[in-house]
Amino acid sequence: MQVHALREDFREKNSSTNQHIIRLESLQAEQVLEIKMLSDRKRELEHRLSATLQENDLLQGTVEELQDRVLVLERQGHDKDLQLHQSQLELQEVRLSYRQLQVKVEELAEERSLQSSAATSTSLLSEIEQSMEAEELEQEREQLRLQLWEAYCQVRYLCSHLRGNDSADSAVSTDSSMDESSETSSAKDVPAGSLRTALSELKRLIQSIVDGMEPTSSRRIDDDSLEEQIRQTSEDSRALRELMEGERGKLRQSLEELQQLHSQVTLLSVEMTALKEERDRLRVTSEDQEPKEQLQKAIRDRDEAIAKYYCGKSCVSLADLFPMHVQVCMQ
Repeated sequence: MQVHALREDFREKNSSTNQHIIRLESLQAEQVLEIKMLSDRKRELEHRLSATLQENDLLQGTVEELQDRVLVLERQGHDKDLQLHQSQLELQEVRLSYRQLQVKVEELAEERSLQSSAATSTSLLSEIEQSMEAEELEQEREQLRLQLWEAYCQVRYLCSHLRGNDSADSAVSTDSSMDESSETSSAKDVPAGSLRTALSELKRLIQSIVDGMEPTSSRRIDDDSLEEQIRQTSEDSRALRELMEGERGKLRQSLEELQQLHSQVTLLSVEMTALKEERDRLRVTSEDQEPKEQLQKAIRDRDEAIAKYYCGKSCVSLADLFPMHVQVCMQ
């Protein structure tokens, strides 16, 4: 009965061992498939990560270019504002000089009309006084003509400067004109209406500059659009970083699952090794016990035959007749 129980136990353990082996093989196959899937997914994630990093680098380069462009546009706008402010100051100075010259012309015209309407005297003294006044008037007229010429040259210089001509050449031509006018005994007369025409042209040029500065709003709109692009690029970069972090988290989770599977496989391998050792031990034990069982059965049969033969003839116990066999049976 004990041998039968041991055999049943051995068969059960052998069956359990086979089941464990089958389970281990299936788990190993599943592990191989899952490792392959995880490896493919890892390669895909690495490829996506590399592409995302390249796209992030491109976006960073675009952001830097846009920032540089914004700085250049701001610098240009600041320079234009300074140039416009300087032109407005020069225009105010020219207007002030023109008003002063107009006042002087009106005063001289009034004095001349008063002198012409005054009573003429034929005396020598009055003639001398008139001649002196005429000389003074001529000097004042010459000085006024010179001032008008200077104002005209200055207006022409401003017009040339605003039209974009070389300021150095304009200044040289203006200085040469001024030198010629000062060297001659009488300055050139300003052509009739030339000063007004020059002032009108100067006003038109300044107005065109002011109109040209109006696209500042459009430039601001461009700046706003650039800022919006920069902001959108930053948001896209942030979203890409978050996506990369999520993919990295998934990859870490997959690696943790893979480590858990490795641990389970290791435990199953250890358990399988223990079961194999136990199976081998039971096999050796059963192989050792089967001859002993057969020997014990043969000894019992012989003892029974001897006991039947000597039954009623002797009261000697079996232990006294066969002490060695009893010891073997007890073992």
